[in-house]
Amino acid sequence: MPSASTGLLLFAVATAMTAQLNAQVSFGQLTVSRVVFGCAMGFYFIGLTQMSLSQVGPAQLASATSITNFLRTLSGSMSVAISMTLWDQ
Repeated sequence: MPSASTGLLLFAVATAMTAQLNAQVSFGQLTVSRVVFGCAMGFYFIGLTQMSLSQVGPAQLASATSITNFLRTLSGSMSVAISMTLWDQ
């Protein structure tokens, strides 16, 4: 669970860094905020996977891992589709 908390904290830092950017942003400034965001994703998803699989027995672990990854991918795809639909309107 500490890694998920660290991930959320890094998400907040990356969001704050990105909020400070303007149209004259340099490549370096943009890169730093995206690197922090990428590190946040790593910390967050490792913690999320640990929490979601912590109560699963060894016999069901492979199936639980598969369904967890499938649902995470499906959620991301649906989020992108909904966001783009709303963006176009």
